[in-house]
Amino acid sequence: MPSLIQAPAPALDDLEAQAAFFQANSYVALPNLLSRGQVARLNEAIDRDRERHPFMWYCEGQRDYNCNLLLTEPLFEITIRQPHVLALVERLMGGAFCFEELSVRHTEPSHEARPTGWHRDRPHWLEHPLHLDYPQVIYYLTDVDEGTHCFTISPEPAEGEVLDKAGQLERGGTVYFYGQAGSAILFNAAALHGVTIRETERHRRIVQVYYGHPQRPCLSEVTLIPPRLWRDHPDPEVRRFYGKINRYNRLMRQAMEIAAVTGPERKKAVRQRLLYLHAATPSIRAQVIGIAQHEPVRGSVTQITTEGQEWPYATVHDAVVDGWQVIQFPDQRAPFDDREIDILGYEFILQQLEEYDE
Repeated sequence: MPSLIQAPAPALDDLEAQAAFFQANSYVALPNLLSRGQVARLNEAIDRDRERHPFMWYCEGQRDYNCNLLLTEPLFEITIRQPHVLALVERLMGGAFCFEELSVRHTEPSHEARPTGWHRDRPHWLEHPLHLDYPQVIYYLTDVDEGTHCFTISPEPAEGEVLDKAGQLERGGTVYFYGQAGSAILFNAAALHGVTIRETERHRRIVQVYYGHPQRPCLSEVTLIPPRLWRDHPDPEVRRFYGKINRYNRLMRQAMEIAAVTGPERKKAVRQRLLYLHAATPSIRAQVIGIAQHEPVRGSVTQITTEGQEWPYATVHDAVVDGWQVIQFPDQRAPFDDREIDILGYEFILQQLEEYDE
């Protein structure tokens, strides 16, 4: 497995060169994207929050990992809506995109080195020209070099064949991403990547931001979005950007009775979300074998997905428990073999009605 030298990054003001580099490698480095002053303020915010809210620094079974700093430290919005990143992500996604997740990690010094924890966060979305479902940007808040823990990626052509771990490492090799505090790297979350833990006396801090397509399933269920962003912000584009609501947010809204709109001057409107679930039998407890989720977003396109995705529901019953309402049941008069006709299993149509600012 070859170890590659980090390629020179395209100039920050050359958007097309950055897009071309991403197309060839599924990542692009963005050196010194944050100023020293921004890095200092972000680190101060982390120190402050770790002291005030230590119980928040534990997520998905991992310590020193916080996915909800938007609740306590609004400063981190500068890493989400960084102007250059937004322009580049829009160029790569090919249109409107939205916020998915924010997480901050503090990795302590280590007395032993460990191999790179290779993984892919999500499968590739093969229908997209760059196979890009969820772009991720990682910012370094500490200097990272050969003597520290570092982010590691195996470059792959964005439109190339998806290989298993061994095949990808043989094809693409390994790139260790080094940079000063404030440097960033934007990559496809489906690309093979991981953290390399080194024997070191220095800690490492990073900010991770995920983006997504408005009409695609939510990436995760870990980040709560404050109402000041998705409901109360004066800019409608910002409200739209933060308006993709995962199940965690939806449950918290319902439990705490957080209104989707406030004030008499705002009109309440309702829009319908549709979920098509294809089951192996007419039973609502049968295994789901296909899914298509239609969001009320202008211009969105949805196709039935039958494999390669982490579906939110294994059965129709799971979706009903989560608040979806069945509005159409399949014809249950007789079983059939869906291999003989152009129908995928038994189709259930479900809906959710949600309020929004008109």
